[in-house]
Amino acid sequence: ITPNVKFFVEPGWNELRIKGDFKPRQTYRVEVLAGLKTEEGAILKESVVQEVVMPDYEPTIRFKVPGMYLGLKGNRLVPFEAVNVGNKVEITLQRLYDTNVVYFINKKIDAEDSYWRRDGLLDDIGTETITREIPVRVDINTPKEVVLDLKSILPEGQQGLFQLRA
Repeated sequence: ITPNVKFFVEPGWNELRIKGDFKPRQTYRVEVLAGLKTEEGAILKESVVQEVVMPDYEPTIRFKVPGMYLGLKGNRLVPFEAVNVGNKVEITLQRLYDTNVVYFINKKIDAEDSYWRRDGLLDDIGTETITREIPVRVDINTPKEVVLDLKSILPEGQQGLFQLRA
């Protein structure tokens, strides 16, 4: 691969996946040399050369802190990393009904469990949705840490259990 980059190859059904530290918008020359053998024993008769341009990173928002709870006594700052999101991020807070807190906690919800991370976690057991657009300045293909101040979103004195989505 030119320009030189560390990479590894994963076999797939009728394909090879080349993974490495490829940079977005960079053109790479990839050469697969003649003589490459498949698992079935077929041999590549001629080298294959192709130029590829790496795409931009997908728009992504990733919360930087693990866990599910943020205490009232803390500073209510939530850091997240943003990539290719434009100039704003939509933040949604949905409040859990007080009568459903015990039910929610007894489910022993794991923050990494994809079922509970989906949109609409509290649709059946929550209410009071608050949505705000937060301005951000993020250069293309450059991850940037942004700090969300929940005091600027939640009304003064607001308490309860909320789901935060971005």
